[in-house]
Amino acid sequence: PQSPDQDDDHSCPRFPPAADPLYLSTSRLVRGFVREFALGSDPPSSGLGWLAGKDRAAGTLKSMGRKVIDKHRAVFTGIVNHLNISGKRDLNAIKKVGTEMFSDGEMNWGRVVSFIAFGAVMGEHLAKLQLDDLIDLMAEEITQYLTQQKREWLQKHNGWDGFTEFFEEDDIEDSTKKVLMMVASVGLAGAGLLHWLR
Repeated sequence: PQSPDQDDDHSCPRFPPAADPLYLSTSRLVRGFVREFALGSDPPSSGLGWLAGKDRAAGTLKSMGRKVIDKHRAVFTGIVNHLNISGKRDLNAIKKVGTEMFSDGEMNWGRVVSFIAFGAVMGEHLAKLQLDDLIDLMAEEITQYLTQQKREWLQKHNGWDGFTEFFEEDDIEDSTKKVLMMVASVGLAGAGLLHWLR
């Protein structure tokens, strides 16, 4: 039998195998970026340190994620407000946002960054509502979605090493333009996404 927190299909295990390197690296990066943006702090000591100053993937996500937020904050904020998350049970809506973001079948690193950046804006919103206890749970929903629904693509593209290599092909300005072009369709689709979430 399923637990109340699981979806009817594509349900995510609450405790993924500790030996899953893709899950561990994704959790560390998503949780670290979301917490730093929302709370200005690293995750509690748990073996999943953020280490943005030492880790190439973390540094790249921090840089590109903040640029995406600067560009698309209005769209992300509109989605956050429409979701109206106030408790743990509402967090299933995060998966719906992911499903909608990737619904046209297009998958690229820009959209991955965009989904995580949305989570950071959501985390900031939860912090303002004094719902800090939901921030890590929300980051976990993003991690679960990426490592389950998009696992095949992530593995095919060499995981987070591939992410770093992708953005290091060009200088930072070219990389920024690359991300913003990739997520433009997400921004343009914002009105439709908001309508769908009502």
